[in-house]
Amino acid sequence: MGIERRAYPRAPADFLVAYTIQNSAGATAPEPLQATALDISEGGMAFLTTFALPSSSDAAIRLKLEF
Repeated sequence: MGIERRAYPRAPADFLVAYTIQNSAGATAPEPLQATALDISEGGMAFLTTFALPSSSDAAIRLKLEF
């Protein structure tokens, strides 16, 4: 592996994420979609969806941690 260039270290993750996407026309899906978080850091989160998200989409992510 190469040298890590991220500003913040990432921690592995494995939990469900609910998210909505808004396309460039402003349309939003009526129901939240689900994805799986892969890793998380102070600077961001990687998550796996069942389909590709267009790069022009805005995503709103909601996390609910239950103990």
